Amino acid sequence: MKKRFLFRKFNQTEIFNISKKCQVAPITAAVLYHKELRTAETIEHYLNTELNFMRNPLEIIGMKEAVSLLYECLENNDRVFLYGDYDADGVTSTAQLTYVLKALKASFDYYLPDRELDGYGLNLDKIREIRSEGYQLLITLDCGISNYAEIEYAVRAGMKVIIIDHHQCPDFLPPAQVIIDPQVDDTQSYYQNMCGAGLTYKFVQALTEFCGIDFNLEACLQLAAIGTVADIVPITGENRIIVKNGIRVINESPLVGVKQLIQVAGLKKNSINSTDLGFVIGPRINAAGRLESARTALELILAENEKDAYELAVRVNHLNQCRKEIEGKIFEFAENALLHQSKDQIIILKGDLWHEGVIGIVSSKISERYYRPSIVFTRTGDFYKGSGRSIPGFDLYHAVKKFEHLTEKCGGHPQAVGITLHKDHMDEFVDSMKKLTEINLKESEKVQKIWIDFKVNKDTIINSDVLKELDIFEPYGFENEEPIFLIHKFEIEQYKTIGADKNHLKAIINTGKSSFELLKFNITEQEMALFLSKNQMVGKFSLNHFNGNVTVQFLVAHFTGTYFTENIIKFMTHLYDRRMAVEELEVGLSDMEEPIITESDLTKLNESDKQVMLEDELKKKIAYIYVHWIPNSEQMTAILKEIRKNNHNIVKFDMNKLVNHLNKLYNININDKMILYSLISLKKKKVIDFALKNNLVYVKPHDKEEVNNEF
Repeated sequence: MKKRFLFRKFNQTEIFNISKKCQVAPITAAVLYHKELRTAETIEHYLNTELNFMRNPLEIIGMKEAVSLLYECLENNDRVFLYGDYDADGVTSTAQLTYVLKALKASFDYYLPDRELDGYGLNLDKIREIRSEGYQLLITLDCGISNYAEIEYAVRAGMKVIIIDHHQCPDFLPPAQVIIDPQVDDTQSYYQNMCGAGLTYKFVQALTEFCGIDFNLEACLQLAAIGTVADIVPITGENRIIVKNGIRVINESPLVGVKQLIQVAGLKKNSINSTDLGFVIGPRINAAGRLESARTALELILAENEKDAYELAVRVNHLNQCRKEIEGKIFEFAENALLHQSKDQIIILKGDLWHEGVIGIVSSKISERYYRPSIVFTRTGDFYKGSGRSIPGFDLYHAVKKFEHLTEKCGGHPQAVGITLHKDHMDEFVDSMKKLTEINLKESEKVQKIWIDFKVNKDTIINSDVLKELDIFEPYGFENEEPIFLIHKFEIEQYKTIGADKNHLKAIINTGKSSFELLKFNITEQEMALFLSKNQMVGKFSLNHFNGNVTVQFLVAHFTGTYFTENIIKFMTHLYDRRMAVEELEVGLSDMEEPIITESDLTKLNESDKQVMLEDELKKKIAYIYVHWIPNSEQMTAILKEIRKNNHNIVKFDMNKLVNHLNKLYNININDKMILYSLISLKKKKVIDFALKNNLVYVKPHDKEEVNNEF
């Protein structure tokens, strides 16, 4: 998979001003700048996450009517039925309203559908059953907006219906008495990012106030936080307030079921964060609905004593482990099948009786690893059910809809789809999708873009105080992503591999004014070689609390490999014919450390005809290159001699080893950039070609005599 490492644009003067004005470290000021928090007003608004900053829930269309209708039904002792969804959002929504209805001593029951038997949304047979049992009010939670036929039946049968949903609305809305779904009207844009659990929390707020009951909303708040993070909606606005305060409540006084789930999952109590909700707690709640019954997860959340909660937490944890094992087996099979699809623009896999509850996760992992859209199908009888995931920039839902005539069902959004196909249409569907993506999926879209917030240099101070400053941006999530940092230059103080299989790297590195721990999980042999060659690293900082000690950690996500080196080659190649005296650039270099050449630098250089038109920052980089990266005649002669020594058609050498060898042999100061410039000069003269792979350079002479003639 190709990767591009891009720096977010910044204004150094503004970052300095933010740092000074807010009295924060430059690294914190840079993140504020990138999140467009550049004035006292925007920063204050972002930091105002107290519950009293939430808007009045009655602003939401349908909220007042829904609360009034439920209150009226409760006054009449009508029986109420809650119909949720089988994912974490639906489970936590149903749990919230269950807590309130219990407090109101209502006559009610609830149901969470079976993923395989009932499918997504309302099931008509279940609605008939609910009506036959005498329920007068149906409330749908995290579903219902797409169930016209089922809602129509319920209304015609004499039931009142309240829909609480957040999904896109169809052209014709169901005939429910009340609909709470911000997607129904663009005037509701402030609430359109909320999920079912968030909207249910707003409903509970309005209901308890309307009924005038003294109900502690903290139980609902922590559930709304879990549902919001698990459903991957933007952590902005009301969602940010819900999640931040929900996490606080979870750490202070979690529900019995949540407390036991935290313990069984191996999390540290009192230190839960958004990452724990998204990657540990949420998946375990989802696992129940994927493999068994979402009701198991709901009963865990509603548990009233430690014993019951513990047993259910163990069960949910076991289901999650089973989910991982099933998913792993399917993924292993899928990777073997991928050998036959290496050149396809979309990956489509199918298997018999693969578990329907995990194929979406497998598709997600495939798309993440190979950075291509994918669809994974499982066959049951004459039909294939598929779940697909896409990559940014490619609308998978729009692509699938072009072949809707081949499907029994298809739905979703640009980045995720669900499809049901008859077996007779499978081959035609696969061929059609492959042809469409071959034409429409651009090569540029198959390159993962990794945006970097800040480059850690020799003067950057990284310590626990700075990381506590960065905590102001928590909770992280969609559209409030955790900041990404690049470590450019570092020294290795110590390192070792850890874990049962010795496949994790733990090290202490020094970046100048800072020294801290580094971790890279599941490090490959190639990545270890890059680390030892001090290749740039991209990742996130965190604070590790252990035995009362607090230490700074850098969690490596990527090594940049040859990406920035290739930028340097392009940049120096462009400079080759434009060289001028450093003095003409009129810039100082005394305080400048080795620069990184970015894609933006390449664009600016290519767009300018003369150095005098360049920005000062770019002039400094060019001057640095002329002084530090372009070899003098003695250095270039030494480099070329070593290249000439090898008589093979293709010369392969390790860049770092060659640098050390040259400096030791000739007692001169040569760096890897000087070697690259020497190779560029030979290539410009059409004497050689060369290429990089990891830290290796491959040189192919056009004519050995021509190489000899260079001396």
